[in-house]
Amino acid sequence: MKLNLSLKGKIAITIVLIYLIIAIIIPILPLRDPMTFKAPPSDIFTPEIVGNYSIGVRIWRIATYASNFYIITSDCEFLVYNMIDHRVTYNATLPRANYSEIKILQIYPEGYPVFYGKDMVYLYYPSLQKFITYPVVDIKSFYLLNDPFTAFKGFLALNSSGMYAFSFNPYAPYSSNPVWKANILEMPLGVHYSYKQIYISFKDRLIDIDSYGDMHWTINGNFTSNPIFLPIYGSSKLYVASSSNILVYSAHNGTLIGKIEMPYEIQRLEYRGQSLYAFSSQGIFGKVNLLKNGFSWEIKDIEAYTMSPFIDGMGILLKDGKIGFVLIADGTIQWGVKIDAYQILIGEIFHSPYLFAVLSNRTYIEQYSSSGKLITPLPPSEKYPLGTDAAGRDTLSQFLWGFRWEIYIAIISGLAVLLLGTIWGLIAGYFGGTVDDSLLLLSD
Repeated sequence: MKLNLSLKGKIAITIVLIYLIIAIIIPILPLRDPMTFKAPPSDIFTPEIVGNYSIGVRIWRIATYASNFYIITSDCEFLVYNMIDHRVTYNATLPRANYSEIKILQIYPEGYPVFYGKDMVYLYYPSLQKFITYPVVDIKSFYLLNDPFTAFKGFLALNSSGMYAFSFNPYAPYSSNPVWKANILEMPLGVHYSYKQIYISFKDRLIDIDSYGDMHWTINGNFTSNPIFLPIYGSSKLYVASSSNILVYSAHNGTLIGKIEMPYEIQRLEYRGQSLYAFSSQGIFGKVNLLKNGFSWEIKDIEAYTMSPFIDGMGILLKDGKIGFVLIADGTIQWGVKIDAYQILIGEIFHSPYLFAVLSNRTYIEQYSSSGKLITPLPPSEKYPLGTDAAGRDTLSQFLWGFRWEIYIAIISGLAVLLLGTIWGLIAGYFGGTVDDSLLLLSD
């Protein structure tokens, strides 16, 4: 018997067969679940420049706080550049010297830029528009005592005769004389100050000094990073790296109470929001898993990064020239763009975070929105063949997942009809007569 089909019939059967093949194959394919999958932020957000600033002079050092840039130029001028007004609001000529990085001493509601030259530490007082100077001969380095909940604000300055502590209180008369001096002659790896204690790490030891300059305890070891104080899990702990291990000490007496094994040698630790972050000598930055070993997340090939204690994010400069903004809670790269950057900064204006990039000519600064610009729905591409919807969900995955549910519904409904129809027919055939007629009537 030969079955003759019209063209429409052949097309219909072909469609049905294709549908059945897809419905059978789809359940075993590793598809993105459209209910949970969303395109990563780096795909659905694009960098958004919200401001740009032409400084007009060559930038040598720069920092930002609130709506101001604080700049030391290559001609040793100190400038305060206001981003709202797009103009220089203060400038002063400094003595010729190789000035340090500008750091911000944060005393709410103002930030006080601090830096040093050869024989002087400079603190700029924004409200008074003047410098406060601290004479220290032959300065090697300095460290801000700048973390929240501290007994006092100020900085430590190191020279060949020792380490000097200076205090600054904007609401009281200040003194240019040091509060105390400690017999420390070598360059520390780093300093962390919390409550009334100052923790200082060196290559061969870790020491605890109180706010009055009295030493409490010393630990000998082989250290590679700065110390970090973390008041978590019901106790005060001190974290410091020793090669590829992060050692955990009691902040009270220096007793070793734990160790976190890391996959790389650690050279820098950071503390943000009760979490610990580490930077390795291989350019890898990540969130330390305090309950286990290693990182909770990590980002590789980082050339430089910038963080702020009040921003839940960080700016990164990658080795390939890209800059980007990272959500530090989970390590998500919100967006990235390749530019020729000399330096990156992170700051807030009216409580909104921004990433700033000083371009390689050092006279021009671009201001980027930290979140970037949402560009969904995405058009079709190699990664998303049918694009995405407005929420960043993969359209192809949604389309193909529909076949899964169709085949499940078809099988379940077919089995249900078969079971109910068989029972229905058995009852009608067994009883016959009035029962059969009634069931037939209901069926019709």
